[in-house]
Amino acid sequence: MKKWAYGIPILSLIVALDQATKIWIQNNIQLYSANNIITDILRITFIKNPGGAFSTKFGGNSFYITVSIIATLIVIIYITKISDDNKGLCLALFIIISGAIGNLIDRIRIGEVIDWIDIGFKSTRWPTFNIADSAIVIGLIILIFNNSNGKRNICGNACPSTDSTNKVGPLSLQDRLESEQEPNTETHTR
Repeated sequence: MKKWAYGIPILSLIVALDQATKIWIQNNIQLYSANNIITDILRITFIKNPGGAFSTKFGGNSFYITVSIIATLIVIIYITKISDDNKGLCLALFIIISGAIGNLIDRIRIGEVIDWIDIGFKSTRWPTFNIADSAIVIGLIILIFNNSNGKRNICGNACPSTDSTNKVGPLSLQDRLESEQEPNTETHTR
């Protein structure tokens, strides 16, 4: 139950920050206007995205709402099944869910997602995104690193080394065990 004690506040904070910034952008920035923050490298550009990540279109708003709800429910069910000790995995999943919920709120509230973080240089721009999108990406990065660390920890010192002097395969181990047995001192007579 510890995972819920730290997961829910993280989720709530990210969703609140995402929604607060989107509402502020919607009320204070003109649609499609670009406002430089750090020259033209970082800009606030208010756009409404009716599609998916990076403005992809796989269906209408109902499709994205349904997929978001199903994905969120699957992740919540998965969180209930994992151990409280796996903090990295729990953290990653709560961050991913917060991003999904942030964008889901937009889809239900206005029928599309508000994007406003615009990064690039001159005409070369990354697709405009928001805090919810950032949370999903950060959660996925944590998930990947958590997974790679888990595989190293499972392997521990038992992993085969690349050093040829330490390699012990199943046959060579058997050969070593047989050679270390005491020799048979009985004499056989016929």
